[in-house]
Amino acid sequence: ADDLGYGDVQCDNHERGKIPTPYMDQLAKEGMRFTDAQSKATSLLQAAGVSEGMVVVLGCEEPELLAGLRANDRYIVHGLDTRSSVIAKTREYLFAKNLYGPVSVTTFDGVHLPYADNLVNLVVISNNEYRISNDEVMRVLAPNGVAIIDGKKTTKPWPASIDEWTHNQYKPDYNPVSKDLRVAPPRQLQWIERPLWARSHEETPSVSAFVSARGRVFYIIDETPSGFKGAPETWKLTARNGFNGMLLWKKDIPVGEWGNSSWSTIRKGGYYGRYEHPVLERRLAAVGNTVYVTLGYNAPVTALDADTGTEIYTYADAPFVDEIAVDQDTLYVSFYETKQVALGETSNPPAQKKAIKAYDTKTHKSLWTSKSYSGLNLKLDHLANLRNLLMTVGTEHIFLLDENEVVALHRKSGKEAWRAALPSDVNLKMQYGFNMRAFCTLIASGDLLIIGQVLPPIRPARPGKKVPEARYKAPVCTVQVY
Repeated sequence: ADDLGYGDVQCDNHERGKIPTPYMDQLAKEGMRFTDAQSKATSLLQAAGVSEGMVVVLGCEEPELLAGLRANDRYIVHGLDTRSSVIAKTREYLFAKNLYGPVSVTTFDGVHLPYADNLVNLVVISNNEYRISNDEVMRVLAPNGVAIIDGKKTTKPWPASIDEWTHNQYKPDYNPVSKDLRVAPPRQLQWIERPLWARSHEETPSVSAFVSARGRVFYIIDETPSGFKGAPETWKLTARNGFNGMLLWKKDIPVGEWGNSSWSTIRKGGYYGRYEHPVLERRLAAVGNTVYVTLGYNAPVTALDADTGTEIYTYADAPFVDEIAVDQDTLYVSFYETKQVALGETSNPPAQKKAIKAYDTKTHKSLWTSKSYSGLNLKLDHLANLRNLLMTVGTEHIFLLDENEVVALHRKSGKEAWRAALPSDVNLKMQYGFNMRAFCTLIASGDLLIIGQVLPPIRPARPGKKVPEARYKAPVCTVQVY
């Protein structure tokens, strides 16, 4: 329409509007009108630089502002006011717009904010009648959270006492001792999200991997209800705000491309039982604002934007990745050259070797590719040909397992620097088919390699058995430094 002004639409100008606009009025009634308060909400979010999480507004005189701050599903908005009459009017507006729930309001005492510590991402205070101290605002704000008070922006800094957990065992050096000083026995729930129940330890774990970076958590989970035996698995890569659990995004992993059915053909009681993959948890890492993951059992590494889950780049020339490590703008992957098939008692192809490849994470260019290595098998049953390298990153070298030896590669070239024997080379079958020799940990401290390995009790094989078996006798753990 030519020269259509704000006041020409009936829903915006009931008293003076002369032109009937029934269809626009209906759209406004069923949807949301972008008014001055809506523009104010957009400006507040832009000024704060907060793209997700929990927003708290003190003063509920402008219900349109509260509605506008719910810019998308990544936000939840909570309004506080000392006046019950204002709360009732605002609540009525939100119900009429079908927004109540994600946007909610309640009364408070005007002094204390009714939230747990480090829960809120944005606090907006424009009413000077409230006596909220700065300490109280900082208490409820999550690290990197923002307060806008009378138009002034204040950001809560990230404390040195809170660390990130970017890889399965903390960092690419796989030393599982972080610098976090806040970790302690839990005293209360910060947040809780579905699914509330996971599978029994007798079955396939519901969570395959879990890491954190920049106040967000990323994990791979099977959302199929745990009580349904034999139901199709529904694996998803999920991103949430780490301080309040707000869902940021989910990425589907195709059916049949994850879980034990990908590598085992043997079922037990409707499930695939205790046939865990030895290093599946090493297929997820989050560094800075990038998530590195294999979106399938036979898949390359895909780099995703941590904010949105959108794809940044796929490292397609290493097509079947088994382990991921990221350090100093370099991505390291161990990978097979051919697709892996599910293993069974009658269908068990020979074990394949794996090479390591390095990429520049800024340019995505390949830096080098190592020669291939055999790794070490975690199981002595039909999954014996599933082998892992336990790739570990030191300051100057990459460390890995190769049969009965540990190998060091130069980080800059991928060429072999040295190799040495493991403390034990005895295969000993444990319960569920686990190989005691493979209970081995590689930790890099600077460029010092520390190996912890379980040493089996010396017992001969029983009649008819090819290898000795550990039967309720305590093993010995040894630590060796290279």
